[in-house]
Amino acid sequence: MTVDISNRGQRYGYLTVAYTNLSGHKVTCYCVCSKQVSVAVDDLTAGIVTSCGCMPASQKYHNRRAELRAQLQREIIFASALGRSS
Repeated sequence: MTVDISNRGQRYGYLTVAYTNLSGHKVTCYCVCSKQVSVAVDDLTAGIVTSCGCMPASQKYHNRRAELRAQLQREIIFASALGRSS
């Protein structure tokens, strides 16, 4: 998903969209603490990322990290099972 330039100035949590990066998959935002941060568009619009890190992370962020850890664990187990059977 790409962010249209019309989303400039749109607020998501503590972040305000400044501009879209060249790839179109990330945007550069300014946080309320004055830091500049580059964020994936999907994470921003889904509410997974709401600040540069100066504020506590959202529950969606923690849930997504848990999903990614579980997926990585499954991939490691699968890869090791393939390695043993060969």
